[in-house]
Amino acid sequence: MAWAVVLILLASSQPLYAYVDPSTGSILLQILLGGLAGILLLGKVYWRRLKHRFGFRERASASLDSQEERELPGK
Repeated sequence: MAWAVVLILLASSQPLYAYVDPSTGSILLQILLGGLAGILLLGKVYWRRLKHRFGFRERASASLDSQEERELPGK
């Protein structure tokens, strides 16, 4: 029954006459790329939190931290 309603609505649709600026495509592209960058950054943050929760540490940062602690004056 629902497919019949959809079919009737599609068959009775009229052409849409609208103008889209050339800059609209640029704005849509910026929105998509910004959203993708945000999703990737969010994934990176939560991936690090997940690794940290299960005990995986980054070796490069750990060695730099211990080296900085040795070089601090007054300790």
